[in-house]
Amino acid sequence: MNKFLARIIFAIFALVCSINISNAQNSISAESLSLKPGATAELKIDMTNNVDVCSFQFNIKLPDGVTVVKELNEDEELVEAISLTSRKKSSHDLTFKKTEDGSYFLLAYSLSNATFRDSSGAIVTMKVKAAEGLAEGNKDIVISNILLVTPTEEKLQPANTTGHITISENGEGDASGSDDGDNSDNSDIGNNDGGSSEIGSNAFYIPSTTLNAGTQQTLYINLKNENEITAFQFDLTLPSGITVNTMLNDDEEQMPNVQLTSRKKSKHQLSCIQQEDGSYRIVVISMSNQTFRDNDGAIVAVNVTASSIMSSGSYYAKLSNIHIVSMADGAQGERIDQPDYTSNINVNNASEGSDADTKLYISTDSLVAGGNGQNIEIALSNSIDVTAFQFDITLPKGMTIENYLNDDDETVPNVQLSPRKKSSHSISCNYRGDNRYTVVVLSMKNQAFEGNDGNIVSIKVIVPLSISGNQQITLNNIHVVPLVNDSQGIRIDQTDVTHNIYISNQGGGNTPTGDNTITVEPLSIGAGETGVLNIIMDNEDDICSFQFNIKLPDGVSIIKEYNEDDEYVESINLTSRKKSSHELSFKQTEDGGYFIIAYSLSNSTFRNNSGAIVSIKVKADTSMQDGNYGVVLSNVLMVTPDERKIEQESHNGTLTITSEVGIDDVLNEGNIHITLVGTTIVIDGLPQSGYVELYNTSGQKLAAEKGNEGKTTIDCSAYKNHTIIVKTTNSEGIKTKKFNL
Repeated sequence: MNKFLARIIFAIFALVCSINISNAQNSISAESLSLKPGATAELKIDMTNNVDVCSFQFNIKLPDGVTVVKELNEDEELVEAISLTSRKKSSHDLTFKKTEDGSYFLLAYSLSNATFRDSSGAIVTMKVKAAEGLAEGNKDIVISNILLVTPTEEKLQPANTTGHITISENGEGDASGSDDGDNSDNSDIGNNDGGSSEIGSNAFYIPSTTLNAGTQQTLYINLKNENEITAFQFDLTLPSGITVNTMLNDDEEQMPNVQLTSRKKSKHQLSCIQQEDGSYRIVVISMSNQTFRDNDGAIVAVNVTASSIMSSGSYYAKLSNIHIVSMADGAQGERIDQPDYTSNINVNNASEGSDADTKLYISTDSLVAGGNGQNIEIALSNSIDVTAFQFDITLPKGMTIENYLNDDDETVPNVQLSPRKKSSHSISCNYRGDNRYTVVVLSMKNQAFEGNDGNIVSIKVIVPLSISGNQQITLNNIHVVPLVNDSQGIRIDQTDVTHNIYISNQGGGNTPTGDNTITVEPLSIGAGETGVLNIIMDNEDDICSFQFNIKLPDGVSIIKEYNEDDEYVESINLTSRKKSSHELSFKQTEDGGYFIIAYSLSNSTFRNNSGAIVSIKVKADTSMQDGNYGVVLSNVLMVTPDERKIEQESHNGTLTITSEVGIDDVLNEGNIHITLVGTTIVIDGLPQSGYVELYNTSGQKLAAEKGNEGKTTIDCSAYKNHTIIVKTTNSEGIKTKKFNL
């Protein structure tokens, strides 16, 4: 049975056990058994029931010295020999697990509520073995936590029962029984005359191996054999930090990824289980006594991963409990017992001692006093992949981080990751006192951030009117976690960062208002360029869902990107106005447009009453001519939580394609002159108290400079063939101008 399903069934069964009804006429008990020391026999567990039973559970504690034998099941897995009897029906299944006290918890069930046959008799058999030298006498078998369930979900809880195993030299059992799966020197294979044989030239060894930290690689176990070999077993103990990877078998169950090499023949079978001490017992047999090919070389391939935080060095691996079965005259020969073998495994960690440059820094140079909703941008420069980081940021006195309600309606600092994040990245921020905040970013899937430089964290701050001029912001306790072969590498500790930020004592803003409408925000882009087309919803009423059709101009297409599920789809997304239960769905219509619907199954309302509700990444074809183009919204419908439907007439928005600015374009307003000379922006007349900022058409800040009284210049060669917006701020106010480079 699928192990995940088994865990679910265990959990469900434990839950329904919270209410039980005792019934003395229904019970589960162990039949008496007489057993010789060192022998194996079948222990029968009976169920007596005067009602139909479709499932049951119980715990069984065997006497000390009596263990459950392990055998290969039908899936060639070495597991305890515990099974249902012929009283079961085809839909019945049995699962079990060993508990911390050494007992076994058994659960039998039918997903179709089929009932067991008959009303008495053995329902479970367990193959058990008495230890060699076990003292004679009666030993108790305790069955507890019994629960029977009828098809009508009536739950019966009989009393605990006690049975007996009598240990006696005259008892039952086969003294050549199978191993019970512990880590003793008893073998799972072959025969032995009681002493260790000379191994001669038949031996296992581990060839020279170097593993790269954080990488899945194959560790080979070699066999050099003078004789023909048909079967073997050994226990593999790996160094701490090196683990065996898992794989899905044919039944989609997770199992250690340990396989035979091409030296095997068709009838060879391998079983691998992890033991309580962490070692792996590997048993290989051939039911037809086939022999392995060749006389030297890799025979077992173990897929392993060395932890990405392991230091470079040499580590010990051990093979123990080694037994080799040779062939002689067409039959299994004497078992060869090899002494324990120890070998060095080398580990190389590429992140150790490297000169990889990973640096967190502050990219914001200016803010406006009295303005809320301004961002301090934290950037990351990294020449290697980075998956996580943390830092403390200390703001100037009086400056604070703005709070907002997250998806769980909790008030938290408004600190967000930039588009460089991947879907599994998350961020948290906690106030530590004295204007210091701790920011932690991690990825549960160990995903790497996009790119190698640029803003990574946006911190929305409130800047009071009481501060101005140059202020200091510090970053300390900076730790960056690199990604080494898809795993976390050794942490990089960065020195503190002190950054001067200029506070201009200007600010402002507005609060948009309006009726219940959905409109298109005007967008201007150049031919061949991309931009974000925002759909605005202004709503006086609470809105929980909406829909509309949108038709873009010919030549304007929606960019496709990979979503969180790695599906390559159109970049149409709800903005931060959505709540956690909101979903967005869209499909392309026959006319080439798109039908977009947003809804909440719990009728949650969208945040705020105005602003962008949907963002669409678009691109204009290089052949498009300058001019205004219509963006048509139709079939617009908004719905309130009380199911009131608000309809709207079609709306025509405007998307402007422009390349109007040339090399000689000059802005001359007041004392400020802005000129584009080649790929350099030249600003005349901007005082030292002012500053200039550059943005792209998506609103991302590209650069910023303080005024220089004479000429202020910004090199824009990095943005050639793009449209940029120049924004100057000084005592005369704010002025903007667009240039095509």
